[in-house]
Amino acid sequence: MSDSSPQLYPDLAPELLKERVARFVLPNERIVIVQRHHVAMIVQPIAVFVAALLGAIGVDVFSPPEAGGLRAVFWVVALGAFAFMSWYLTIWLGEYFIVTNKRVMKTTGVINKRVQTLPLGKVVDFTYDQDLQGRILGYGRFNMESAGDHPLGRVKYVPRPMRTYLEISNLLFGPGAQAGPKQPQDVRLTNISLPNESGTVTDVILDGGESRKVWRNGQ
Repeated sequence: MSDSSPQLYPDLAPELLKERVARFVLPNERIVIVQRHHVAMIVQPIAVFVAALLGAIGVDVFSPPEAGGLRAVFWVVALGAFAFMSWYLTIWLGEYFIVTNKRVMKTTGVINKRVQTLPLGKVVDFTYDQDLQGRILGYGRFNMESAGDHPLGRVKYVPRPMRTYLEISNLLFGPGAQAGPKQPQDVRLTNISLPNESGTVTDVILDGGESRKVWRNGQ
């Protein structure tokens, strides 16, 4: 959670991607992780396009000459599958998962760009899960929450998930990380007059590390 936390896996922040996301990062931040989604995200759209293309070619080659309408239908389907694949490729190329020494960010959107941010100091729950398909293909899912809300939600298709999990854990709990919330200090304030709810002036005394409050009427 600070610059004194050593980086475990420098390859999680390749220079090319760091240059692409530099516009989202402040000068006093250090990029620790920057990733695109795992390629598993675009496997299905590519497979759909390849299947539609092969189907259109097969019908075009083996159908009788009078089946021009059928060939046109298959080529329209192939064109739609190409548009579907191109959309997912555009999303894959433009979305990033970024972790600096101060916060976690997720960029989304193609036409309208959105950047969601969660300061590391506000992370109260960090969950990593990996189903069977993710274990086979090599991706995982993260869920990072802060108190009372879910600013990032679920981050899907995280590549190299175990190393990414360890790197984030190192920022949260490793050397240089904050040791947790500081204990309240003993404070005693005397001779301070404040109006209470009824409008009567009241002396306030705060005493002890547990923020014990003692109220005395100043009448």
